[in-house]
Amino acid sequence: MSVYEISRDTGSVPLTLLGIDIQDDSITSVAQLQALIKAAEALGVETVKRKNSMVEVYGWMNDILLRLKYRSLRKKEKGIVRKYLRLYSGYAESHIDHLISMYAIEGKIKRRPRTQPVFPTTYTGKGTDPYVMGPKGSKMEWSDEEVIREELSRLY
Repeated sequence: MSVYEISRDTGSVPLTLLGIDIQDDSITSVAQLQALIKAAEALGVETVKRKNSMVEVYGWMNDILLRLKYRSLRKKEKGIVRKYLRLYSGYAESHIDHLISMYAIEGKIKRRPRTQPVFPTTYTGKGTDPYVMGPKGSKMEWSDEEVIREELSRLY
């Protein structure tokens, strides 16, 4: 079961229907997808934003692609599946293309782990002075070197 937010633009006032539950577990053919697309187009709906997490949407896409045997479909049928995924996921066409190419290569759509290293950041809160100014002009001695050593020893 998935929760969708359907919206369309009716002139200057957007029309939004919230909390619609659609069970697409019984979809087994591209013709059924095409019927859903035509129904959405008849309502004037351009996109349907899923109210699920990215992991859940990726799982839903995997399920659809496996159930319809996407790899063995003809080009026209693949286009219908892509249109359905774009319409009911709320993702851009380029994102859908990227995810489907991942499915074609790896056999599964999955979220890739972050590859950029994340280093700890230490903020000392002072400039180059050997002390930090306190209330009423008082001075507190401060050593960046000692603070960094303390933080690094605490982290490692």
